[in-house]
Amino acid sequence: MPSLVTPTTLIRSQDVWYDDGNVVIQAENIVFKVFRGILASNSAVFADMLSIPQPTNMSGPDMYDSCPSFKIYGTPEDAKHFLKAIHDAGLARFVMKRGWETNQTLRYYDVRTTSKFSVVAGILRLSTKYQVPYLRKRAISHLTTMFPSSLQDFQENRKLQPICGKTWPLHWSRQ
Repeated sequence: MPSLVTPTTLIRSQDVWYDDGNVVIQAENIVFKVFRGILASNSAVFADMLSIPQPTNMSGPDMYDSCPSFKIYGTPEDAKHFLKAIHDAGLARFVMKRGWETNQTLRYYDVRTTSKFSVVAGILRLSTKYQVPYLRKRAISHLTTMFPSSLQDFQENRKLQPICGKTWPLHWSRQ
C-alpha cells in the first residue's frame, strides 16, 4: 500500500524555516528546518533522538533538503509555536547564562505580553511531551497568571501593574 505522505506532498513551513538549519522536523505534512544543537541542548527527548547515528548516504526517506528528518506527533500549529519559542527562548537563555545585560525582549512568546491561548497551550503540550522544562514552567506560569485558581490570587493579579500598557483583564482570543 503506498504511503499517504510522500516527499512531494510535504509543505515547507513559512514561519519556521531556517535556511542554514541542519535538521528537519515533520508534523503531519508540514516540515520545519531548525537547529539540532538548540533542540538537543534544551530537550532530553530531542537529545536522545538526535544522538542516534544517521545514515552515511545523504538520501532516502529520513532525509529532506539534505538534512536528517524525523516526525513529531503534534499538530503543525503546535509545532510552529513550540519551535519558534524554543529557538527564540533558547537564545535569550544563552545570553542570560553568561551574565550579559540585555534590554531585548524575546521576539516570540514573552510571558510579559498577551498571547493567544492556542499559542500557550501548544507550547505547554509539546514542552511537556519533549521535556523542555523552562518552556513548560513559563507556559504554566502564564496560564496561572491569566487564570488564577483562587479568589485571593485573582485579587492579587488585579493589583499588579498593567502588562505592556494593557489593563486587566488581558483578553485572550479563542483561536
